[in-house]
Amino acid sequence: MKKFTLILSVLCPLFLLGQTSTSRKTNSLKDDVYLHPIDIITPYTLKKGEWIYAQSIQTLPFPSWAFVGITDKLTAEIDLLPWIFGAFSDLKKPIPSLNFRYRFNEQKDLMPTIGVEAMYVYFWDRFQRFETPALSVWENGTYFHLKPTVGYRIKDEWDINLSVGVDYIGELILQNNNALNFQTKTFTNSWN
Repeated sequence: MKKFTLILSVLCPLFLLGQTSTSRKTNSLKDDVYLHPIDIITPYTLKKGEWIYAQSIQTLPFPSWAFVGITDKLTAEIDLLPWIFGAFSDLKKPIPSLNFRYRFNEQKDLMPTIGVEAMYVYFWDRFQRFETPALSVWENGTYFHLKPTVGYRIKDEWDINLSVGVDYIGELILQNNNALNFQTKTFTNSWN
């Protein structure tokens, strides 16, 4: 299993790099603010005092994420890129971004591991998340998500993780960049 995880960790940055194209303007801060490594949300937490540093190739030379076990049931994730690189972005300020994961129980027999994850990000002003020839997206204010998670491990070889949740966005602006049919739609105080 460790060999599979290592291979997956090595291959995923290559897939991330492969998603960009010459027609898309990329900026690692704009693309990675919400990214979990391999986009996985699980109920599992680190033990108290354990820590992990995860580096994305996309964000080099800037740092990516740090995880720390506050207790055996509570893990904090700090998105280092928005905090540090945010000061050099259009906003000229660090972007607060924190993520916490709490595990209610360990798997026992047929009872799965159950947890919850919450994330908070604050954009001080309107910030362009990305731009393509067809679409531009801006965000402003608070972003928050709360996601209950369920995980089930099968014979220490396979993990099944399910997550569903709710997101709040203070302001999201979508702009169609088609010159013949130009449209803009703004969503404020949106729960999804």
